[in-house]
Amino acid sequence: MSDSQIGRLTQRIIEIETYRMLTLMALPLARDNGKDLEAMDSQLVTLTHQLACLDGFSEQGILGQLTAMAAQVEAARARTAFRYSATFAYYELVLKRLDELREDEVSGHLTLSEFITRRLTPAVNTCRSVNERLESLSTRIDRVSDMMRTKVELSIQEQNQQLLTSMDRRSRIQLMMQHTVEGLSVAAISYYSIGLVKYIIEATGTGQLPLSKPQLVGWSVPVIIGTVWFFTRRVHRRFKGMDDESKK
Repeated sequence: MSDSQIGRLTQRIIEIETYRMLTLMALPLARDNGKDLEAMDSQLVTLTHQLACLDGFSEQGILGQLTAMAAQVEAARARTAFRYSATFAYYELVLKRLDELREDEVSGHLTLSEFITRRLTPAVNTCRSVNERLESLSTRIDRVSDMMRTKVELSIQEQNQQLLTSMDRRSRIQLMMQHTVEGLSVAAISYYSIGLVKYIIEATGTGQLPLSKPQLVGWSVPVIIGTVWFFTRRVHRRFKGMDDESKK
C-alpha cells in the first residue's frame, strides 16, 4: 500500500472509532430512560385498570395523574430526541465507513466490520427500542386521557340532564302554583270589588232600577268576577308574550 492509501485507511479507522464513540453516547441515557419507562408503564396499567373500574377512585385524580405522566414523557422525549437522532445518524456513518474499507475475509478471523457491528448494533437497537417505547407510551397516555375525558364529559352531560329534568319539574310546579295564585287573586280582587260596589249601592241607592239593593249586589257579583278574570288573563298573556320574545 502506498503512503496515501495508508493515510486514507488510517483516517477512515479514526473516523470509525470517533463515530462509534459518538454513537454510544446515548446508551447510558437509554438505560436510565428504560428504568423510568418501566415505572411509568406499570403506573399506566394501574390507571387504566382504575379507569375501567372507577370503584372508589376519583376521575379528577386519575386525570391529574395522566396529565403528570404525559408531562414526564414529553419532557423525556424533548430531552432525548436529539441524542437518539444523532445516535442513529452516527451509526449509519459507521456502517458507511466500514463498507468503504472493502475488507477481505480471512478464514478463522473476524473482519473489523463484523467485530464492530456485533458490539455496536445491540447498543443502537437498545436506543431505538427505548425511543420507540417513549413514542408508544406517549400515544397510549393520549389514548387513555381521551377515554378519561370522554368519561368525564359523559358524566357532566348526565348531571346536566338531571339538572334540566329537575328544573323542568320545578317549572311545572311553579306554573301550577301560579295558576293557583291567579285564582286566589281573582277571588280576592272580586271580593274587595264587590264590597266596594255594595258600599256604593248602599250610599246611592238603586235609583229607578226595579231591583232591591241585595238583588243589585247579587247581579253585580258575576259581572265583577268575569271582569276581574278577563283583565287578569289579559295581563298574564301580555307578560307571557314578552317572556317568549325575550327568549327568541
